[in-house]
Amino acid sequence: LEKLGDEEGIAMVLNNLGILSDSMNDKEKALEYYEKSVEINERLGNTQVTAYLLHNIGIVYEYLGNLQKALENFKAL
Repeated sequence: LEKLGDEEGIAMVLNNLGILSDSMNDKEKALEYYEKSVEINERLGNTQVTAYLLHNIGIVYEYLGNLQKALENFKAL
């Protein structure tokens, strides 16, 4: 996808890797994937997908007990 310049496809794969990592209880890795996907989606102007990702990030932070970071992501929606 990188060779094709398909940023939207890359963002989708990163999101899916985040979901998979989250379901495998690798929360830190999930955050990495979600945050990389947010960067790309913000650049592309995909506000709906960005909101979905920020929600997922907030849930992960909540699970990790970092309520301040969770709140920051929920407020960014």
